[in-house]
Amino acid sequence: MVNFDVKQFEQEGKKDENKGPWFGARHVQIILLLYCLVVGMATKASFAIQIVAMTKEKSNSPNPNIPTYPEWTNTGVILSSFFWTYVISNVVAAPIEKKYGPKWFLLGAIFINCVAFSLIPLVAELFGANGVLVCRMLQGMGQGFLFPTQQVILGLWAPTEERSRATVAVNAGTTIGVMISTIVPGYLSASWWGWPFSFYTIGLFGFLWCLLYLIFGHGSPATHPTITPEERRYIQRSLNQEEEKDVPVPFKDMALSYSVWAVLVAQIGIAWSNNMAYTEYPSYLDKVMGFDIQSNGLYSALPPATAMITGFIFGPLSDYLINNHLVTTVNTRRIFHLIGGLGISASIIYLSYLQPDQKLMSIVLMTAIYVSQSAMVYGNIINMIDISPRFAGIIFGISNALGQCIALFAPLLVQFVVVHQNESSEWRIVFETTSVIITGTSIIFVLFACGSRQPWDDPKQQSSDQS
Repeated sequence: MVNFDVKQFEQEGKKDENKGPWFGARHVQIILLLYCLVVGMATKASFAIQIVAMTKEKSNSPNPNIPTYPEWTNTGVILSSFFWTYVISNVVAAPIEKKYGPKWFLLGAIFINCVAFSLIPLVAELFGANGVLVCRMLQGMGQGFLFPTQQVILGLWAPTEERSRATVAVNAGTTIGVMISTIVPGYLSASWWGWPFSFYTIGLFGFLWCLLYLIFGHGSPATHPTITPEERRYIQRSLNQEEEKDVPVPFKDMALSYSVWAVLVAQIGIAWSNNMAYTEYPSYLDKVMGFDIQSNGLYSALPPATAMITGFIFGPLSDYLINNHLVTTVNTRRIFHLIGGLGISASIIYLSYLQPDQKLMSIVLMTAIYVSQSAMVYGNIINMIDISPRFAGIIFGISNALGQCIALFAPLLVQFVVVHQNESSEWRIVFETTSVIITGTSIIFVLFACGSRQPWDDPKQQSSDQS
């Protein structure tokens, strides 16, 4: 009898498999997801720049009719309020999108986010700081769907062979959004239109995405009305998808999996680092390093721009190392995550010891922080899809919710520790705390990470184990 290795046959068949058109349905969904992340990050991170302009004693705009609110003393609480609802929607997003599809939930969530963001200038005038706090909570509720949905969509649309490249493309949206969030508010706050116009401009950009996603967004290859049979078959075969099969979420197996706990702990460090970058570093540049609001925005855009460029190197490099069997999948994830974690930790410690006249070095260190964050994407973030392409969104939702529950204390820590905004020694305490958290969580990930798909993620594997 001839021994027939089915797995070997499938792997050889994939080499010559027809993947469909060179620009197919999966590419459209990836571009829409990229655009969605641009909107999410722009509406999330720009507020750190906008609130600096909103609370100055005198407006940066030459227009005398632009209001400011220097009496607001709870800016740290307002910045933190975004995450109060964000952590809740993070948990519920992926399970319901897994069951009913991501399209309508994501569309509704981002629409709510854009409405709340665009109304902030009016709400600030009518209801003051507490009204703005409510708007940020509504934004957090909407944006809690964003990153779990990213994992769900990548798990449905990104074939294994293209996973790192798809992740590179999608996460470019995060970087572009951060760049917009710093350049647009910085420029408009110093212009005749003033800081309110930055809310309207970015908000309109978000509403345009809602329209495009309404028309072109689709939940999965199985339900896409115009995808070619070849592309559908390629995606489903690569990801081992079963059409019309509702697989129960193996929560017990997840809870007992050390690989899940590894990405969960790592996400705590990433969430803390990101919250510091998006809410507090602009204030540090303004208060300690002495950047004016327009320069703050322009200089804050340089680090994410560099990070986006390096991201286009990290992604293909990661694929190259794995596909050419130079480094195993799990060790690739460990290397990128550890380099990123140590890079952030060292940079923020150095940053806290700079003098106000060392502006150029502060930008260099900020760039190092963002480049390091870009490297970490190819650590625990993509590792969630490695271990569970089927339930990556749920894993991300749970891990990010826990991470954000802890990381929401980052702006609160600044609120209570940094009593004197221009005192670098007080900021140093915050930065050293951040360094300890990021380094510790990175080491735990390196020790316990796993690079292979887990048995509980694959119903076929489960069935064979039970038979």
